[in-house]
Amino acid sequence: MTGLVLSGGGLWAAAQIGVLRALEEMGIEADFVVGTSAGAVVGALYACGLAPDAIGELACQIDPHLFRVPWPRLLWNALRSRRLPTHVITVDHLFSPVEPWLRNRSFGSAVRPLLITATDLVHRQVVAWGPPSIRFDEGLGARTGTILFAQEVDLWTAVRASTAFPGLFAPVRLADRILVDGGVGDDFPVDVAILAGADRVIGVWIDEPLTWHPPRRDIHAASLLYQSLAVMIRQLSTVRPALVPPRPQVIIRIPMDAARRAVSEIPGLIDTGYRCALERRTALQALVA
Repeated sequence: MTGLVLSGGGLWAAAQIGVLRALEEMGIEADFVVGTSAGAVVGALYACGLAPDAIGELACQIDPHLFRVPWPRLLWNALRSRRLPTHVITVDHLFSPVEPWLRNRSFGSAVRPLLITATDLVHRQVVAWGPPSIRFDEGLGARTGTILFAQEVDLWTAVRASTAFPGLFAPVRLADRILVDGGVGDDFPVDVAILAGADRVIGVWIDEPLTWHPPRRDIHAASLLYQSLAVMIRQLSTVRPALVPPRPQVIIRIPMDAARRAVSEIPGLIDTGYRCALERRTALQALVA
């Protein structure tokens, strides 16, 4: 079986849409999809049967004003209540273009089998949801700290949990678990695809630049926190796949460009993903031959 893995990456996950378009043009179709964080959004829509171009149209409907953080109101509320907020952006409004496609949809109803991952803060582990048809290697899962979550949820709830970047979006509570962004524990879940039975893997990895160029002026706390998190996520993305048996794979690495993070850049990001996939055409075709 061929597993298609879609990493996190924020707005840069739009590049994954271009990769999907290129794969379809090559006649390459995965047996199942694994998505985390922003890759869970793209993967869920694709698993529900939307064509890459249709997913791209939805991505272009994102309202950039929803990314603005209302700091004055947040600070006033924090001072008045003497409590820090759990989040600063409402994800329901941000993802409103895709919600109708995912709400009340079960994993079993998806056109393509799909797994979505999130990070459980209470039990310190990565959790995954998937359809009943997925056979998960629980022994290997224990080695990597990953479980197939038994509680059934709809696609919308799973996507909200997988994209709940700590501090930015609200966490999702399910039973005794507090779930946040899947990228915190496993931003590039190649290991989850192998746990689910993939014999070969096509991975789309939205990766941070290999080198950080610090500003000439003083480095502020938010920048230090972000760069520290980027290091941890990247280390996990390279270490976790080594905990499971190796499988033939083709990784399409799409390096982030800090100058391209605006919603208006989404069409260009889609084209970037398309070009990166075409550059790996020979390797991809050999993988699935």
